[in-house]
Amino acid sequence: MPGAARVVARISGFRRGEEYERGLEGGSSVATCCRWPGRVGEVGDGLLTLFLCGDVMTGRGVDQVLPHPGDPELRERYAGDARAYVRLAERAHGRIPRQAGFGWPWGDALPVLEDVAPDVRVINLETSITRSRDFAPGKAIHYRMSPGNVPCLAAARPDACALANNHVLDFGRRGLQDTLDAVSGAGLRAVGAGRDADQARRPSRCPAAAAW
Repeated sequence: MPGAARVVARISGFRRGEEYERGLEGGSSVATCCRWPGRVGEVGDGLLTLFLCGDVMTGRGVDQVLPHPGDPELRERYAGDARAYVRLAERAHGRIPRQAGFGWPWGDALPVLEDVAPDVRVINLETSITRSRDFAPGKAIHYRMSPGNVPCLAAARPDACALANNHVLDFGRRGLQDTLDAVSGAGLRAVGAGRDADQARRPSRCPAAAAW
């Protein structure tokens, strides 16, 4: 995720019942949609802004450089230890701090988020938060992070953590239960998975009064 600040999502606005999108015609750049700092378009005048962040994977090497690394065991064809990914990254890009701060995985994205000030922040959490060693069979890759490193998710202040993805059961049902406990224990909302079907289907309501 160090390159997260380079990812720009298209922002759609809904004002007075009329749907419109900016920057979709004429080769418009993001700069034409943004007024820095602290504003995107006409925030505060009926425009709802969303931060949608996909593929938040805080396992493997990321988990290993954070303050509370978990078990580094992997069962991948080419790697049996998550610290191998740290060494590969350092070989390509230089030394990685140990222990890195909880905000480190987000790189420059955190100050960008503060400047843009989106009304709602949603991340797709593709990592089990568990100490379980129950690797799901038949999968080539398993993502797992230590529950002690949950503050790295909270650093982005997400309004919801989407769990409806192909890694939510990397460590089975116990891994899912541990993930739900860790997310709720950090004061964050989980959506898309739950302890039963009703909870998994339940929508999450995020207040966005500032935009309206």
